[in-house]
Amino acid sequence: MATENHGMIALLHLSKDQAWGWTFMENEVDTLLENGSPVDTIDSLGFSPLHYTLRQECHEILKRLLDAGADPLKLYPEGGKTALHFLLPCMAQQCWPGERKPFFPLDQRFLDANIDRKHSDEEGNTANFGYVAVQPEYDVEYTESNVYPDPEEQHSVLSQYDILAINKRGETLLHVVAKRRASGVEGDSRLVQKDMTDLL
Repeated sequence: MATENHGMIALLHLSKDQAWGWTFMENEVDTLLENGSPVDTIDSLGFSPLHYTLRQECHEILKRLLDAGADPLKLYPEGGKTALHFLLPCMAQQCWPGERKPFFPLDQRFLDANIDRKHSDEEGNTANFGYVAVQPEYDVEYTESNVYPDPEEQHSVLSQYDILAINKRGETLLHVVAKRRASGVEGDSRLVQKDMTDLL
């Protein structure tokens, strides 16, 4: 199979640069997978299609790679992160209504594969540090109907992780949540207080 640019085959290129003109190239990825492109191939830097797709935050291509047998437990080559370190912030991010919903079944697929939910990256952060650190984005038209975080979603995520974890800087999740107050995003103080109450 032809390779170039640090040993990258076509599937690696599409996974790395899949957002072209704001259109994710699911059909092209399907074609490559159907024609036997190795789903767990890595380039000379140690990145697989799954790693690049996690960084691009494209749930459709991520699902296709998992369906094709991509290894869900392979650590990201930089920083010692698991797939959950990328997925959980996507699940917390406030965008247009419903945009983060597709990430929830993908999260469960990694958990079903026995991914280590207590794994810490090189800074000592478990994946739920990324979840609570995400700063919500607001559109005033959706502040009431699309409140961050959804209580049911938040409980579903945090109930599966150690909320008493401490990273290498000596920070707990509550420290991370409290830092968001300084961001100045309108309405965030109320939501930070709710986060902290739910975490206790």
